[in-house]
Amino acid sequence: MNEKGKAPNKWLVVALGIAIILIVIYYFGGTMVEAVKSAQAEGFQTIGATLNVAGDRVWGPIATFAGFVFGEVPNSLLASSNGPASAVIVIIALTGLIALTFGDIIKNFSSFGEGTSWAIGITLAIIAANLKVSAYLILGLTSIFLPLGVFAVYGGLFASFAAFFVVEWGIGSLAPWIMRRKSMQESAKAKETTGTILNAIQSYRQVGEEISRKSSKS
Repeated sequence: MNEKGKAPNKWLVVALGIAIILIVIYYFGGTMVEAVKSAQAEGFQTIGATLNVAGDRVWGPIATFAGFVFGEVPNSLLASSNGPASAVIVIIALTGLIALTFGDIIKNFSSFGEGTSWAIGITLAIIAANLKVSAYLILGLTSIFLPLGVFAVYGGLFASFAAFFVVEWGIGSLAPWIMRRKSMQESAKAKETTGTILNAIQSYRQVGEEISRKSSKS
């Protein structure tokens, strides 16, 4: 929200989003390509072979079925994990995460029913796993999001202390930044309270209009 309480220009938002994507590709694209090439060179193995239960009468069929659902395990992931079980857990967890994300997006932003949305999400996750997309995501995107996650944690800590000093020192020129930061935090809390993204956006819009009215009065 800008000073007048209106949404920013949509083309500016699009341009900013494209710029961020291009920057990420420029800095991390090579890492992702190398990770995919490494996975292709080192190969994959089935879940049964990873856990060494392929010939077992009980666990063998279970591992085979799990392989149909969650795909294969990249050897490079097996080499960098704490063991075969850890590598399999990572593959299963990522497939479940993709299924939950797909299902939630389709449920909230499409005309499909809830059951159909979750069925589509699970199916897409299984397809991604069998096409080895999940494995490539593990090896490529993990090297990007882990450092970004650490940076986000420390960036949030820095912003919290910066806001504290602004309030304590009474720096009036930075008061609008404090208000915008607080409104965005309340918007995130509204998402958890209402359970819908649309209500969170509406809450943020109302906070922005309130900020605009207070700013015009002052």
